[in-house]
Amino acid sequence: MYNQNLRIGSLSIYDYKFVEVQVGSLTGKPKEDYQAIINEHALECWCYTSSNQ
Repeated sequence: MYNQNLRIGSLSIYDYKFVEVQVGSLTGKPKEDYQAIINEHALECWCYTSSNQ
């Protein structure tokens, strides 16, 4: 996730935040609701960028 922290002219400075979601060893499914995590961070102006699959 990233958050545009500062803009100077055409230069943008971003903060990045890494959020780890545990995956079940037997099921391979996330142990947490990742969509809820994305929505919670979006309320704080963070943007989802990608996931490692």
